[in-house]
Amino acid sequence: EECLRMSPAAALGVFLPGDVLLSVDATPVLDTPIASIARLILGPLGSRVRLELRRGKATYKADVIRGAIGGQTVDPAEVLDASTTPPQKKSRRGGKQAWAERRRKARQADPVLRRRREGESYSPEQIAAAKVVLTDSSGFQTPHTSLQHALLVADGRDDHILLRRGVHIGRPNEVKGCVTIEAEDGAEPHEVVVASHFGVPAVICRDEEADVRFVGMTLATDGGGGYNRTVDPDRWVRCVRVDAGKVTLAQCVVTCQAGAGVVVDNEAHVDCWNTNISHCGGDGVAALGGGWAILHDSHASFNGIAGVYARGWGSAVKVEGCTISNNSWQGATCAHGGYVEVHNSWVEKNGMAGVCAFGEGSRLQVANADISLNQLGVAVELGGRGNVVRSRLVSNEEAGAFTSDQGSYISLETCQIEENLIGVVAEEEGE
Repeated sequence: EECLRMSPAAALGVFLPGDVLLSVDATPVLDTPIASIARLILGPLGSRVRLELRRGKATYKADVIRGAIGGQTVDPAEVLDASTTPPQKKSRRGGKQAWAERRRKARQADPVLRRRREGESYSPEQIAAAKVVLTDSSGFQTPHTSLQHALLVADGRDDHILLRRGVHIGRPNEVKGCVTIEAEDGAEPHEVVVASHFGVPAVICRDEEADVRFVGMTLATDGGGGYNRTVDPDRWVRCVRVDAGKVTLAQCVVTCQAGAGVVVDNEAHVDCWNTNISHCGGDGVAALGGGWAILHDSHASFNGIAGVYARGWGSAVKVEGCTISNNSWQGATCAHGGYVEVHNSWVEKNGMAGVCAFGEGSRLQVANADISLNQLGVAVELGGRGNVVRSRLVSNEEAGAFTSDQGSYISLETCQIEENLIGVVAEEEGE
């Protein structure tokens, strides 16, 4: 059902509920009693065991380094024989309580937490050698083998987590409280990677009181079932999922192979500073359900749908001093009551439109922007509204500004509109 927290399998961050174990070190174990499987998996600390699993129709292999579970080793001799293992139905009774008790005991026995409770500090050599270092509000430092474990230990009161160079895999990394997660000094974003596989978000924030900052790293998600705006957003693949609280991305790179880079929902808030959100299979940034996203001096480029997208009443994306380019559909778009604001930015070479509003209640505000080399510069349809001030609409393939359908309206004030196939188009009762 799930990996025990603070176990080597959980730290690896690859396994998901529903995966089926096929073999252990090439020994088939399908339909094998759990006690027999346990004897194959357990072994000397530090040794390696290869597991083969099935997820849906696909199979994959993962190497796990044997280690302590919650700071305690497990003796294979203590594993129950198959003859004493209770039937499956009986083993499920009280399952949630049993797992909760196991987690509590594992956390109680965790050596890092024990030393933290007792104030027993680590040596400078141990801190320097750690892949992840947590510094709490009192200045007490603890070394960790994974970001996931550091987040589990952190109390969320102005904590600081330092990530060394390398790839940090989670499933996913759930953040809460007030914490800053920062790459080590001198590291480039591509040298410190927080990653997840199979379409699982690299980062999730569901804490209403959260104020979390990521600084100087790459956040990446690969695999997954794809991205479709028409389906329930809970089914979207995304790299950064913010359902509550506030998340800030500074000097980061965000990419999601089969979905959206950042999705902010439920009146949550995301700030991006000097961040590159690119090469996502869906939208770069999507604001839904009253969520807000603000991009400063950032890039939203080469995404499979739009650079930024706001949908639904109260949802908004504001762009200041950014480059939004080479997205397959639109650069910046709002729909069904969403709001997009673009100031002092470059919007160019997007497939369908540079900036657009679709649907009644959708509004866009553009000022001091350079909108060029798109199919359409600014497009407003199906009852949307747009206001463009002191901007250049130049060299777009079809029209500098386009409006269509009753109730759609564009206001153009002090704009330079030239070298488009057609300067301004209003059709089907658009204004």
